[in-house]
Amino acid sequence: MSYKKRTRFVFATCLALFAGVMAWRGGLSAFRGVEPAMPAPAPSDIRFRVDFEAAQPAARMSIALPPGYAFVPMPGAEARITAIDGRSGAVLEGGSFSLGAARPRKGGAFSFTVPRRSGAHPVIYSHPGLPAMRLVCLVPFEDDSADGRVDGVRIGAPPDPARGPEKVRRHRSLYVPPRRFVRLEPSVLGLSLSPAVRVGDLVCPSSDGRRHVSFAPVDYGLIRLVTEGWRRFSRLHPGLPRWSYISWYRTPTHNRREGGSRHSRHMYGDACDMIIDADGDGRMDDLNGDGRVDRRDALLIAKVFEDIERGFPVRGGIGVYEYPGAASAGAAVHVDARGYRVRWGYSWLSGRKRSFVWYDEVDE
Repeated sequence: MSYKKRTRFVFATCLALFAGVMAWRGGLSAFRGVEPAMPAPAPSDIRFRVDFEAAQPAARMSIALPPGYAFVPMPGAEARITAIDGRSGAVLEGGSFSLGAARPRKGGAFSFTVPRRSGAHPVIYSHPGLPAMRLVCLVPFEDDSADGRVDGVRIGAPPDPARGPEKVRRHRSLYVPPRRFVRLEPSVLGLSLSPAVRVGDLVCPSSDGRRHVSFAPVDYGLIRLVTEGWRRFSRLHPGLPRWSYISWYRTPTHNRREGGSRHSRHMYGDACDMIIDADGDGRMDDLNGDGRVDRRDALLIAKVFEDIERGFPVRGGIGVYEYPGAASAGAAVHVDARGYRVRWGYSWLSGRKRSFVWYDEVDE
């Protein structure tokens, strides 16, 4: 074989070997490295990122909600809902949104003007291969409660903060009566605003199951606070039910009737009192397992909120209560989103109200 022929033969052989190796490596890579396509999401995988203007506090909100939840935006403001695959965080394309009689709009996101008519407005999301899902746009109505009347109901007026204690006077700009309220109609009471709050929680029913009013303000500062509190508490104490609220919004008249603090934040809709009540007897559970219900159980909850406030944008009050008698809640925790730090503890076990200190005394 001539030199030229040998050279050509060697070159062709090397080229064939190289092509064979590359083909083999490519096949092996495909066998080992290519992930199977992610299956289509189930309804439980879907999350909706909702961006909207909240009425209280007046701020732009961005929250992630599962299907079936509700949000409370400012009427007439712009809002946006984005469908998210909760497994990957990617925008879910190929679906469509509809609100009321408007024509469905295709895409992974839906921008719209919030209806001005108060009440529940379902936003329906459709996607091939999935059942129809919805969020509820719960539009509040506006009524200036400063005149002591809301929706035709006399609720009274909160006292003038300029005549309150020193700390109230110093922060009197935060003592503005709410102006927007949602109606607590039977059809919306069970709607979740977060994993820890339902619409029906905003005014707690009394022992006979009745609420003292059928409307309430919605404060997202407080909702974010108690939801984060529940997320952390349930991680420390798995298996317990969510918070049971024994008080949330109170009208000024009802607050006086119940013996509430003169400048109680309950009148502004940004405060709640809570217990853990797994057995449904209306009393705080024995959380620390010492065989009794007292402030020590409430302190397990209060300490969680203390930790939250160190790195959370919402500041407010935390109170610990201890009550006598089997007919009482036994113990409870108050949290609020008033905008400045306050702490207190009260016990009625001796037959009269006594204060106790469970916190670091830091003035603000």
